[in-house]
Amino acid sequence: MSRYKIIIQYDGMGFRGWQLQKNERTIQGELESALNIINNH
Repeated sequence: MSRYKIIIQYDGMGFRGWQLQKNERTIQGELESALNIINNH
């Protein structure tokens, strides 16, 4: 099993908080989408 370390930094402008919220753009939602793309390739 591979291990990865991810360090993130972000400007919260344009997001509606960290936690996933229905019909809102959030940091968690964007990270999950990006990780799903990486995981499927």
